[in-house]
Amino acid sequence: MNKKLFLAFGASLLGAIMQANFDTDQQKSVSTIYSCWYSKPLHYLLTSNKWASVVAGSLANTRLSSWYVPRFVKHYNLQESDFENPLKSYKTFNEFFVRKLKPGVRSVTLEENEVASPADGAVLVIEHIGESTAFPIKGVTFDLENLLKNKALAQEFHGGTAFVIRLAPWDYHRLHFPLSGVPTVHSVIHGKLESVHPFVYSCGIQPLTVNERHLTLFKTAWAGTVALIPVGALFVGAITETYTPNKFYNKGDEMAYFSFGGSTIVVLFKKDTIAVSQEILERSAQGKETPVKMGQSIATVNIL
Repeated sequence: MNKKLFLAFGASLLGAIMQANFDTDQQKSVSTIYSCWYSKPLHYLLTSNKWASVVAGSLANTRLSSWYVPRFVKHYNLQESDFENPLKSYKTFNEFFVRKLKPGVRSVTLEENEVASPADGAVLVIEHIGESTAFPIKGVTFDLENLLKNKALAQEFHGGTAFVIRLAPWDYHRLHFPLSGVPTVHSVIHGKLESVHPFVYSCGIQPLTVNERHLTLFKTAWAGTVALIPVGALFVGAITETYTPNKFYNKGDEMAYFSFGGSTIVVLFKKDTIAVSQEILERSAQGKETPVKMGQSIATVNIL
């Protein structure tokens, strides 16, 4: 294949991936993989190993991908004034995807006992987690031991609370600490790369316990040990930690980022340590996500 033909093929493939991943009606794109008559072989092809995500991530790291950046910004009405760097400075789509924001664009709650959202996204909350707890979206359960792959650690968080924050592809994709504290070295829990769209849960798949994910235990003064779990997803190139283990960080400091693709972070609190925002509780009980911005208060720590 000559260079021009290769570039044309790459541009077409990248365009198709982006169109599927960034469609405003994401459920339509996701249902193509999970519920159409031809979905089974397509689903197997895309998720049986990481080739699709590797290809998508690789293409998003080429200069070829930069053509999509201004189109993407315009289509989703993103505010260029929020970006740390000028739009023209992003040489690849992935450079833009993992962009930083200017200081002050996100306000981090100042109250020490308030839990800040670690990311922009849409949140569901699960309280009183047991061995097999019903997930707010029908069709699957939330199994703590399968999530953590550690029976002893699962026992520590038994009866606790989980925030599941889903990032859409057009969201800001850097993750931040929800309280002040000291993080441990992260561990990797290997797995597949399913989509994390809510439609996938309704198909009986629980991506939180089958997808590749990272686990960081975060030691705080206010809420004890908190588990921070970024979860990979279909077309996500990588999860990259940016913190230094065993160093103190303030609430709102950067923790990690997701490369190309939307994904999810799970935040686990131990039993009786927090009181969740009433709006998030009520919407989660109805199986509805609540939009949040990084730094926004999502819970209050109980003073024991």
